[in-house]
Amino acid sequence: MADVLGNLLGNRDITPFSVKKVDEGNMERRLPVIILVDTSGSMQGTEAMLQQSVKDLYSHLCNHPVASKCVELAVMRFNSDLEILEPMRELEKHEAKGSNLVFKCEGCTYTGLALKMATMHLEDRLKVLREHRPRIRYYYPILFLISDGRPECYDDDVLPEEQRAMREAKAYIKKNVAERHLSVVTVEIGDRCDHDLMRELTGLSDDKHVVKVSDKFQLASVFRFASSLVSYQSQNSHMDLNSMSVDVNTFQ
Repeated sequence: MADVLGNLLGNRDITPFSVKKVDEGNMERRLPVIILVDTSGSMQGTEAMLQQSVKDLYSHLCNHPVASKCVELAVMRFNSDLEILEPMRELEKHEAKGSNLVFKCEGCTYTGLALKMATMHLEDRLKVLREHRPRIRYYYPILFLISDGRPECYDDDVLPEEQRAMREAKAYIKKNVAERHLSVVTVEIGDRCDHDLMRELTGLSDDKHVVKVSDKFQLASVFRFASSLVSYQSQNSHMDLNSMSVDVNTFQ
């Protein structure tokens, strides 16, 4: 698995993307967040919209009095390649605030491998945060998966690893959601998504965390929803997000 992920990440392991430092001067409880975006060929034409939407997400979170201190954000994209555009760390450490992120839409949809990349990166960051306990505490993380299609892999060399990665990602999500250590929100864009899969990837038995928008030109509303949900969770430590139903209008 590491070899396949390394190849898709340009022959690099995920570990070098990890940020080992934590600002212990910031005593706020941390909220790890991953934005995982499908940039396969069917998403062509949305590159500028994705970049602007991510910049707007940064702007919203950085201007929020609580989220700006709590949120630790990672931004990732996936198609036939995987890329960690911004490794997880405190928002104030993101110098460009999203303005330097490039989204190129092409290729197939390696959803399983992308989720494997995301969960490995998340676990690496959680390990760092755990090393700073009890001084630094954290909420359970939120993972957003945004896609307009279903998993696709036409490379016979990669397909077995894609399928195995999907099985492992499902197991990881199910276990951690059940133990209240993770919350996953899946966003379906259009009508091509495998709805049953998107529901399963939330780790829940119903559609509470499956969000649907009619087409890829509503991406801006998706990112506004994500930033509002994150801001809400950052200041409501008593709330169990997995017990709540969410949609694009919930927190706006």
